[in-house]
Amino acid sequence: MQGQERNVPVTETATATESLFRSAVSTLTAKSLAIIGASERARWPSEIFKNLREFGYPGRIVLVNPRQKEVYGQRCFPSLRDLPEPVEHALVIVPAAAVAGVLTAAEETGVGSATVYASMLGDGDEPESKARGAWLTDFTATSRLRVAGPNCMGAYSYRERLFGYPNADLCRLAPGPVACIFQSGGLIQFWMKAAADRGLRYSYCITSGNEPDLGLADYLNFVIDDPHTRQVVLFVEGIRRPQAFMHAAGRALAMGKPILAIKTGVTSQSRAASQSHTGAIAGDYAAYLAMCERYGIVNHRSLDDLVETALAFEGGRLPKGPRIAFVTTSGATVDLLYDYAAAEGAAMPDFTDETKAALLPMMQEGIAPKNPLDVGIPSTLEVAAKICETAARDPNIDMVAWASPMPRKGETWGDVAPLRQLLTRTDKPVVGFGRVIQQLNDDHLATQKATGFPFLGDARALRHRAAQKPRRRKCRGSGDRGRAHRLPGRAEDSLAQHLAQDRGRRRGARPAKSRRGASGGRGARRFRAGRAALRTHRRFPRAGDGVGHRGHCRRAR
Repeated sequence: MQGQERNVPVTETATATESLFRSAVSTLTAKSLAIIGASERARWPSEIFKNLREFGYPGRIVLVNPRQKEVYGQRCFPSLRDLPEPVEHALVIVPAAAVAGVLTAAEETGVGSATVYASMLGDGDEPESKARGAWLTDFTATSRLRVAGPNCMGAYSYRERLFGYPNADLCRLAPGPVACIFQSGGLIQFWMKAAADRGLRYSYCITSGNEPDLGLADYLNFVIDDPHTRQVVLFVEGIRRPQAFMHAAGRALAMGKPILAIKTGVTSQSRAASQSHTGAIAGDYAAYLAMCERYGIVNHRSLDDLVETALAFEGGRLPKGPRIAFVTTSGATVDLLYDYAAAEGAAMPDFTDETKAALLPMMQEGIAPKNPLDVGIPSTLEVAAKICETAARDPNIDMVAWASPMPRKGETWGDVAPLRQLLTRTDKPVVGFGRVIQQLNDDHLATQKATGFPFLGDARALRHRAAQKPRRRKCRGSGDRGRAHRLPGRAEDSLAQHLAQDRGRRRGARPAKSRRGASGGRGARRFRAGRAALRTHRRFPRAGDGVGHRGHCRRAR
């Protein structure tokens, strides 16, 4: 990955004077830290310091507070200017009015990046907040210092043991393959806890705040290059740099790393609330949905839905198509699945005659083999695994869903080797699902891990799983330029208009109000520029473009 350079050079889609991405490396992988505002009485700096020490952060930590000589038995320095040597990253946990002085000192002393926790730096309607936000925007535009936040709660870097978020419980989790990027500081901890209770584990979990500098696109571009990260979960209030975000999303799609998202801003009240507390402009929701369709981003209706789908992707296999085989033990479950499939648009093709003949000896007498399959109660896990294997062999099927609750309290499945071996006999995704959501305990999580595939609380989460078939594109020189499908005209127009308005905001121009108008008018020209930008993003990243990963793109070093 890149070092501490200010920007990551970009591809042919941007002008020579613009760059798409800003480096989040020193923010998320720093080998030395300063806690500005260190105190034994203040909760956030105290808890973060304890987390870093107790959970094994291996780097150097220095404490800074002009009012303290010593904190938790460690020397406290008056200022960053008093440190014997600079640190890589600063956790700035001071009131909003003091942030400017700290960031100025950080830049002067060679600090690589800083996370600013305070609010009232551009968010809200207070004139003082607006003034501070304007200063911060101007500062980051010319400074070499990378700034995360403000108005955030920090981040978790699990393999680096860099825990800059004030929650000790989540530090106890083992590293995993899920990266989370939330534009909400408080919400992320509740979602992480709920998802961890279902078995998810994390690589990076980041709160991005107001994003005058480092933002959603930069963090997304960072985590998809992490070899341990297999999927990314986003909570989005507004996309401030849509071109950079789309480019990163295109890279994720080319790498086969799913992006799961939920976005606020469907209603006018939601959009107003978002701008009030974060300063984010929610943007056109139709444009957002068009972008999700183009780049394979799986959008969700609720946080529970987001947990279930992330769990469904935990197996790491992507289906080659949308066709699901359901293996159940109940006729009533079959009835519900027909209704669910109709409501969710799921594909449940019938089995071939060869598959039906192979299934028949394993089924209860009097039940005809068909999809969804009611096999009665299998006598053993070996029989259940054999039925699922037979269904998976069918050429009409892309993935298998097995209806089975986890063992009840005090019960055990015993040896789950047959279920584990099932995964060696098919390359198709396999998931388990229950009829109702079940609270899982540590024994359940151990069983889920031992089987090798996830157990969902609701079969309807499979609508996202089945829709996310592999869509990797070949690189330049392979004979495939990798063009994506066009979106419906109105959706594409909406996204193009969004791009045009974004360019106008960054240039200080008034956004175009309509695509119609004089051919030479400023609004029409900006709309055409947005269209052109959208066309450039229709191609997926190719080798040589300068933003790739292991053959797909290359970062400038």
